[in-house]
Amino acid sequence: MSPTNEEFLAELRRLGVPEVKNRIATNVYLGGLRSIAQGWVDQEEATSNVEQLSLARQAHKLAQKSNWIAIVAVGIALISLIIAQFKH
Repeated sequence: MSPTNEEFLAELRRLGVPEVKNRIATNVYLGGLRSIAQGWVDQEEATSNVEQLSLARQAHKLAQKSNWIAIVAVGIALISLIIAQFKH
């Protein structure tokens, strides 16, 4: 008896992308199951790529904010140094 689509998708999630790719490559899944498995892998990899791109963008924005904070801190330190020089 073959599994339902939901049961098969649950198995794919349990196995994970690397194992499912290995099973596709070694012809463990045939016919319709192979197509479902390949579609699942493609979707998982696309989702992972989107998530990685989103994280990279967030990291870039954070780095830009950090750069501005550093620039402001250097500016404050420079102003403090100039003021200290005039007081002496």
